[in-house]
Amino acid sequence: MGKYDAVLASLPRYPVELQDGGANRQYEIDQLKTDDNFPDRTPSGLLVRYADIRREKESLEEQVKEKNTMLEAASQLLLAIYEGEGITSLQVKGVGTVRAQYEPYSSVTDKEAFHEWCLQNGFGPQMQLAWQTMNSVSKERLLNAEEPPPGITVYVKPKPILTREK
Repeated sequence: MGKYDAVLASLPRYPVELQDGGANRQYEIDQLKTDDNFPDRTPSGLLVRYADIRREKESLEEQVKEKNTMLEAASQLLLAIYEGEGITSLQVKGVGTVRAQYEPYSSVTDKEAFHEWCLQNGFGPQMQLAWQTMNSVSKERLLNAEEPPPGITVYVKPKPILTREK
């Protein structure tokens, strides 16, 4: 018996409209429920298929992780060469253009000071400020010729921007 069994019967089923992607996503899912994708509709057959799909997904996620690491290595090498050669943008015919874009990148270095600043500037109800919000606030303050919030160190973080040829 599960710990929620006593209350589950009184709760409505989570509606498709509220799920990620809503009704459109459910339509896509329904299109995949074919005999080609799920030939063995027995409980054990579906369990085996489910386990196979999970294994494939985990393998792909590991490949994505490896590619992201390789992409970061290529980015660092490319940006080091750009900076060493004074290059800001380079186009290769048939591939596209990569330009170096430099942006402020914030990092909390004094949590207590930053927490106090958050409380004083209306971010208290959020309890935990997402990095994207903290970075956005820091960028906005820099553009307004203000110091970043206390406890924040802002770095310059270059990133390559690829524009593919069409």
